[in-house]
Amino acid sequence: MAVGASDKIDNKTHAGVVYIGNPPIVTLEQRVDDGLWSDEDVIVDGDGPVLDLRWSSTNADSCSSTGFGFVIDEDETSGERLDVTTPSVFRSEMFTIICNGPGGTAKDGLLVTNYPSNPDDYPPEKGGSGT
Repeated sequence: MAVGASDKIDNKTHAGVVYIGNPPIVTLEQRVDDGLWSDEDVIVDGDGPVLDLRWSSTNADSCSSTGFGFVIDEDETSGERLDVTTPSVFRSEMFTIICNGPGGTAKDGLLVTNYPSNPDDYPPEKGGSGT
């Protein structure tokens, strides 16, 4: 007896498309002050901080990224980028990894917010009080 796509246990159907295989699993992390990695959103402090990001995936054939200065090659299904530029003061940016595989698409993201420890050091045009 032939085994058709509908006979496989790990098939997924969405909008009339049958995915054969398990969906990708994606993890995006940032390095925290103690040198460990975390998948929690992050707040950076002031002008010029940079971020170290790493990602991994399983069941993925290709990945892409979003976020200013965070660029990866399509075939990089895991890796890391050091010294990624963070958003300007009083701004937030979402850094995202999107991976595709035979079982579908998955993504993970980190929200990076730049909020200085002393906002009064920044002029009003940058969101501070300028005092």
